[in-house]
Amino acid sequence: MYVHPTQDTPNPNSVKFIPGRAVLEARTMDFPNRAAAFCSPLARHLFRVEGVKSVFLGPDFITVTKEGEELDWNLIKPDVYATIMDFFSSGLPVITEDAPRSETVFVSPLLQNIKVLLRILHINLFMDNGHEFSSHKEVLQYSS
Repeated sequence: MYVHPTQDTPNPNSVKFIPGRAVLEARTMDFPNRAAAFCSPLARHLFRVEGVKSVFLGPDFITVTKEGEELDWNLIKPDVYATIMDFFSSGLPVITEDAPRSETVFVSPLLQNIKVLLRILHINLFMDNGHEFSSHKEVLQYSS
């Protein structure tokens, strides 16, 4: 297998690798950290390379972001190339059945905070209409 030369990105800490074959069919998946890569054997393998901060998979490319400016791409690229070639030679799936159904793997803290605030607002509006909760459990059940 041959991995085509890399393409630079607007971010100097990110490089686009083109393996010359399909990676994901018609979608993208972002793995901002090692924990988010639970459903992608390819991303998990790439996170084993020292200096890899995040992985983004596209239909026919893989973008790898290194941890910082002080790391030299000349030291990281050979390991990333080898990992990609070994992975596709292994026959493992890029994504396993553990994959979430949505396009996004990572839920931002901002979105989590918005959900909590909406629940609080909903409960307050409900209570303003004369309803009282008899227990903390009832509040949790209502807000879920």
